[in-house]
Amino acid sequence: MKKILSYLLLFFMIMFTGIISVNAANYFKMEGCPSGTGKFTLKISGSYVSDIEVEVTTSGSITRLNGNKTFTLNESKKEVNIDFNATGNGTVTAKITNGVAISPKERTCKIGSTTKPTSKKTPTPQPTPTKTTTSSKSNNSNLKALIIKSQDGVVLSYKPDFKADTYEYTVDADSSVNKVTLQPSTEDSKANVVIEPSNYNNVTIKDGETTKIAIIVTAEDGVSKKTYNVNIKKTALNRDATLKSLTIAELPNFKFVSTQDTYDLPVSGNYKKLDIKCVPNNDKAKCVITGNENLKNGSIIRVVVTSESDTTKVYTLNIVRKVVTTEAQVNASGDKDPLIIIILSVVAVFLISAIIGVLRK
Repeated sequence: MKKILSYLLLFFMIMFTGIISVNAANYFKMEGCPSGTGKFTLKISGSYVSDIEVEVTTSGSITRLNGNKTFTLNESKKEVNIDFNATGNGTVTAKITNGVAISPKERTCKIGSTTKPTSKKTPTPQPTPTKTTTSSKSNNSNLKALIIKSQDGVVLSYKPDFKADTYEYTVDADSSVNKVTLQPSTEDSKANVVIEPSNYNNVTIKDGETTKIAIIVTAEDGVSKKTYNVNIKKTALNRDATLKSLTIAELPNFKFVSTQDTYDLPVSGNYKKLDIKCVPNNDKAKCVITGNENLKNGSIIRVVVTSESDTTKVYTLNIVRKVVTTEAQVNASGDKDPLIIIILSVVAVFLISAIIGVLRK
């Protein structure tokens, strides 16, 4: 009987010691839970009489960087450190899946306002919305430069100097300009340019008139428009075909009268040609002298003046030879022909003899 009581006493002592040992030695903890996002390390630890299996799961925006999903803790391996990265709200849960039945059997680390999940949930991937980039079209309708050239490629100046925000220009073209070419360029290469009239590469310029040309610039957006106006004023061709002066070297006493266009020139010498100088009133007019060769009594010299506009005016010079009747003229002529002097002397002697004979009778 004593032996039986001894065995019973030993049994209860062992049971009591085991219960105290389990209650005193077994624990399960999770340490290092952060208050915000970023990388962090959790320490999962415990002390047990027997081995226990632990499973670590994550949810939300938390990713495990190392370590195994499941591991074993026992007397020789009482803790495991695992690194995580939190980019947003989420949860890390360490749960005892096999081993000593103690409470609590799981520990949870919450980041943000996420509630404790009952199980690990893998978020369903959502399609990334396609961003449609809409490139806004330019509303720039400015000209950058404007070049105007004549038919022979000469660049014509205009006023005022070009500016993108100046819309009226004037070209003063001289009478030599018959056609012009416009070369506009835009600030935005996608802007469109329309010239009115449409033949802007060969615009005809009329004498004495103002030719108006419009440069219409439309921006890429098709809404913004600007119009640049070019007024080309061409000077009328001069029609003046009159003379300013007319001189004759052999006739120093000749007087030119602007309102007279016909003259009789008394020429006493044997001149075959006269030295005539003509000067038009307009420097762009020209004068041409005809008939000034092999002059004789009755010859006609014409001075033809042609204006810039091709109008003409003719000045007529009539040659009138003088008859030699004076002694001075005879002497002057005799110097040139001795035979005439001899003949005239014989005639004079004959006349004197005849007169004397009549008187004696």
